[in-house]
Amino acid sequence: MAILLATLLVATAAITAVATVPAAAREPPQPVCGVCVAFAEPQTVDGARIDAANSTMTIHVYENGSSRWTARVQLARGSDALRNETLRTRVLDAVRLGVLEDPAARHSDVDGDTLVVSYRVPRAAHRTIGVLRFDAFYAAGAPPLMMGGEGAPYPGADRLVLVAPTDYRVQGDYGASTNDTTAVWHGDSHAQYAGHIDSDTVVSFTRQDAIFPGLRTWVAEILDSF
Repeated sequence: MAILLATLLVATAAITAVATVPAAAREPPQPVCGVCVAFAEPQTVDGARIDAANSTMTIHVYENGSSRWTARVQLARGSDALRNETLRTRVLDAVRLGVLEDPAARHSDVDGDTLVVSYRVPRAAHRTIGVLRFDAFYAAGAPPLMMGGEGAPYPGADRLVLVAPTDYRVQGDYGASTNDTTAVWHGDSHAQYAGHIDSDTVVSFTRQDAIFPGLRTWVAEILDSF
């Protein structure tokens, strides 16, 4: 009995120790718009001063689960220098993408005084009982009784917009505002980790003609939790 009691006490202490591991044990927060963060501070490249004013990241989700992420960074200075494709490519190759992992393709251009960078991401959403579930913001925690886990997401851009696929609608409320076709989060590209996205965020979309869309979404959330 004494040995059993001692074993239980040790196990309880171990579980308590793991449960009280500080949040810092996770990886650092990860920006949704790494490009926006990269240009948050003025920089000089090949003698050219580059300084951003504000930024927007728009993510279009498609019915097949793929997506296109488009960052628009308004430049106070440096637009002429970034029209040089070789320099622009070199600058963008050095950007840490954060939440945006392994994009299949990248396209960039300078539109007036705005740097436009677009990424194609093949697998940003999955389907559960007909509900399309965008899970690119989801930050996986550590396995049970382990420390660590992925860093929580934050916008990185001043404005982050998630757009539903054609003929789909958003189910639930997310970020600062949500309507039938979009969810919006606000951040501050000039402040570290500004804005907030819950680390367990998975955005659900259902077809506009779906039967019992709310019930379908609820069941999909339960099934995905296992």
